[in-house]
Amino acid sequence: MYHRFTSDITRLGPILTPFVLEIDDHYVRYTRRNKTLINKDKKSMAIDNVSEVEVNATLLGTTLTIRGFGESEIIIPKMNIQDAYSAQEIINNQRKKIKENEK
Repeated sequence: MYHRFTSDITRLGPILTPFVLEIDDHYVRYTRRNKTLINKDKKSMAIDNVSEVEVNATLLGTTLTIRGFGESEIIIPKMNIQDAYSAQEIINNQRKKIKENEK
């Protein structure tokens, strides 16, 4: 399983430095080109460490916030609302699968 979501240009997201969220079987990864356009800022979080996935919808875009146990937040602003709810559902379903496999 692999899913990729980005901030949306139509929601006034950055064109040259988009926010990127990648979800696979075990990790949530965030990347964004920094202001120099050469390097990338990166964060990753194991799905079993995710404590909450929050979607905050507004007229100008949706913000997806992923919180973890003892880890820094992953915040992706200016997303399309369907992508944000899709990412939330994927992460929550994967968390359930991991917890069921532990039992």
